[in-house]
Amino acid sequence: MHIDGFRRENIPINIIAQHYDSLICQNILRNLMQSNFITTVFQKEINLVGTLNYIP
Repeated sequence: MHIDGFRRENIPINIIAQHYDSLICQNILRNLMQSNFITTVFQKEINLVGTLNYIP
């Protein structure tokens, strides 16, 4: 990872968080939605028609 003004191994965690906060949140939400969807489908014994395609 390279951020202007910092050496690669000396980037403060708050700077990293500012740059990647939204990406991390998107990944967490996508993973939660997928796992909860699949769990619910199996628990409720829902027969799906077609394939699952999640678009954020």
